[in-house]
Amino acid sequence: MYGAGPSLLWLGQGLQRTPQGGNAMRASGLLPAITGNLGRPGAGFLYLNGTDGRGVDHEWLAGTGLGLRSPPSISQMDLAAALEDPARAQALVCWNINIAASNPQQARLRAALEREDLFTVVLELFPTDTADLADIVLPAASFLEHDDLVMSYFDLTVSAQVKAGDRPATRSRTRRSSGASPPPWASTSRSCTRAMRRCSRRCCAAPGWRRTSPR
Repeated sequence: MYGAGPSLLWLGQGLQRTPQGGNAMRASGLLPAITGNLGRPGAGFLYLNGTDGRGVDHEWLAGTGLGLRSPPSISQMDLAAALEDPARAQALVCWNINIAASNPQQARLRAALEREDLFTVVLELFPTDTADLADIVLPAASFLEHDDLVMSYFDLTVSAQVKAGDRPATRSRTRRSSGASPPPWASTSRSCTRAMRRCSRRCCAAPGWRRTSPR
């Protein structure tokens, strides 16, 4: 059925998250070329992952301009080698990830995380393998406890997430800037609203996009 075409092969992250995920992706990526499903209407290959092209200014939301310099990036494939080298890594901060359970080279990575001279901080909601190896564990907020932007993997929507309530036994604090404009992290709600407005202006001006409102 696929080979007869025209067929669009649409892949994402789920197929990769298996013991042979890499080979599965390679084999799937060859199918359009082998079956001739390239270069004609209704055919092709699409790997939809991430949020590029939706008009959201991720650099502004992340506050990257506040840093003195951009840190070098490290691939997850090379993380174990980086962490086991004291000259390259003296401290590690983990959030929204459980590297001691999901990253490659587990034995090597765990040995690196157990270094006495590696200071590790983990932000988490629940106990995890990585939290067990941390020097300090800080409580993270769940999606019910903060405003945010939600961008799906498999459709090009941008939605506002409104928190259901404050975190237990905490008080919200806002840091102030000496400049005229507040920094991006001063108010999550204000940051999300500004990002949504920018996204709406950019995307609604592009062909094929339209604005929707809840009924």
